[in-house]
Amino acid sequence: GGILCSDNSNAFIFRNNIHHNYADNGGGIWVNGSAPNILNNTIAYNECNSETEPGLGAGILIKADSEPKIISNLICNNYSSYAGGGIVLKDTATAFISLI
Repeated sequence: GGILCSDNSNAFIFRNNIHHNYADNGGGIWVNGSAPNILNNTIAYNECNSETEPGLGAGILIKADSEPKIISNLICNNYSSYAGGGIVLKDTATAFISLI
């Protein structure tokens, strides 16, 4: 995938073009046990497709005690073989989301 935020990282992801990434899950951004600020990005044309498990969260996958702030991002044209072409929240994840 494009970006992995894990293990209590508090990344500031600002004004990026996150596109044309491929992963089993979390094609554009995978947030796992973290609280990043994801602001003013374009997250597009990412793909999730796995042969061993469902592909989840082609744009953004948020898992396991994560609390990201996702503000003013353009999230479009992502493809997931199972669920969440745009955003998936899974397990104990919560998020503040405000999209353009």
